[in-house]
Amino acid sequence: MKLTHPVVGSLKAEFYKGWLAATGRTAQESFLKQMLQMEFLSAPETQRQHEHKLIEILRFSLKNVPYYQEHFHALGLSDTDITAKPLEVLAALPLLDKATLRERFEDLKSNDLKGRRWHVNTSGGSTGEPVRFVQDDQYHHAGMGGKALFDVWSGYKPGKPKVILWGVGAGSSSRQRDLAHKGRKMVPKRNNAQCLPYERK
Repeated sequence: MKLTHPVVGSLKAEFYKGWLAATGRTAQESFLKQMLQMEFLSAPETQRQHEHKLIEILRFSLKNVPYYQEHFHALGLSDTDITAKPLEVLAALPLLDKATLRERFEDLKSNDLKGRRWHVNTSGGSTGEPVRFVQDDQYHHAGMGGKALFDVWSGYKPGKPKVILWGVGAGSSSRQRDLAHKGRKMVPKRNNAQCLPYERK
């Protein structure tokens, strides 16, 4: 196996950091730093931070999301209730299922979407009709920050080659086109039952 020279790996890492800055993706590094700072907090401090984040989410929903405004008002819950007993408020709200996502899609959009970069994504539809939902840049940066945390845990360093494997049906032509668009390739298994996509970075 051909190994990457340490100097080349370091240069790739610096180019990657520059690319993050040039494309406005440095937020994912901020998410990574936040997660690393929280990793070894005590249980009480971790719970305190979780409740603080929950309060922020509930307040945002009360202020910006028509669907949740409707339920907060119907339940007689206010901002004061959210601050005093966030876990009880969360438990009082209805579970969000696929049927609600389909029927109340517009009401589930927050009122501040115009000020954010966002797009509509869908579920895979493996159990029936795909479900639509909104994802914004913050969601993407948080996800990439999480992936970077996994790299830290595994000992991977930016700039080194990486192989990513997962299973996919061999007859999935749409998946093959998607992988080709992202610069990935399909490696058939010996029994030809599945293909293993891989990416070398």
